[in-house]
Amino acid sequence: MIIVNLAQIFIIISLGFIITIISAKIFSLTLQRAIILFIWHTFFSFAYAWYVSKFGGDANSYYNSAQDENYLFGFSTAFIVFISSFLLDFVNLSFISMNIIFGIFGVIGLFAFDSSLRFVTKDANKKFKLLATIIVFLPSVSFWSSGLGKDSISFMAINLILWACFNLRNRKLIFIIGITSLFLVRPHIAIILFFSFIATLILNNNLKIFNRIVLFTIFLIIGLSVLPIGLEIVGFRKDLTFKNILIFIENRQNYNWKSWAGGIDIRDMSLLAKLFTYLFRPLPFEAHSFTAFLASLENIFLLYLFVLGLIAMLNNKGVVANPDLNTLFFLIYSITTLLLFSNITANLGIAVRQKWMFLPFLTVLFISYNAQNKGKHKKVINFKNKKQI
Repeated sequence: MIIVNLAQIFIIISLGFIITIISAKIFSLTLQRAIILFIWHTFFSFAYAWYVSKFGGDANSYYNSAQDENYLFGFSTAFIVFISSFLLDFVNLSFISMNIIFGIFGVIGLFAFDSSLRFVTKDANKKFKLLATIIVFLPSVSFWSSGLGKDSISFMAINLILWACFNLRNRKLIFIIGITSLFLVRPHIAIILFFSFIATLILNNNLKIFNRIVLFTIFLIIGLSVLPIGLEIVGFRKDLTFKNILIFIENRQNYNWKSWAGGIDIRDMSLLAKLFTYLFRPLPFEAHSFTAFLASLENIFLLYLFVLGLIAMLNNKGVVANPDLNTLFFLIYSITTLLLFSNITANLGIAVRQKWMFLPFLTVLFISYNAQNKGKHKKVINFKNKKQI
């Protein structure tokens, strides 16, 4: 059995190296850097498998449920179990092998994320190139996307969308793959992203009013048709009224706070306090364990990055005065998702992994603002830019 497991691991890692070589060319990364990223991310696949085996986690229940041969296709959790069941039917994978396979989804997302950051810092000084590299190698970026679960696929999807937006005209297929993958595992996030994208198109000054109305009508029909799926996934099964939304938010706050370790009461917090708590807590003096302390160090770094980015946004008149389509899309999606999650997530452990569904957009945006603020280049983010990354 040990020999079989080792053989599986060897084959899967070899497959990962092949995907790495292909991805390096697609995302314009040097082969050396791509291999380093793959090794770094795959290390966390082993760490993740050990962690959930020792302390428990959703990956255990996914793997156990996947052994049911009659499991049907579905969204969110059901999709993860469906894919896992298919893989188990194809070859009897061990738990650690399954984690490494799902980790390959995450490493593709890491390649896209790194490519995006390297593009916006290509003319920046060494300081911001270093900051971009530190972001990519943050442990939380790779840990949660390295194992069996929704996070690996959603991280890949988010960063494929991010990377596609730099040259959407030539990367429509990547964008479609990204949003489809996201809808399969996190339909509610895909719906937010979809509506954010449509809002950005409608607000685009280059479109005629008639075209805006047509686009709005078409995509509103599509959005309303998939909205019930997203609402059902997150547990909202009542009539869509303001009162029911408030009740749902209150119930979610109580659930996260009382039912999970690391819960925190956010019910009486102001909006700014909720936003800060979701993004930057725990702080070092609040850490109750070694893993929480590591998370707190990352939060300090993210806080530093946010301060730099916000200052640069205020100082950079060129982009603020003439926001391009990508910048607007990044902001609409990120702010909408942040406002939603910060009001319903009363658990710091969940927030640590959840916020990477929009942080790639904000980190790329903040880094690009700083790079522009140094006077090196203009308009690094533009839908109409045909130049390849």
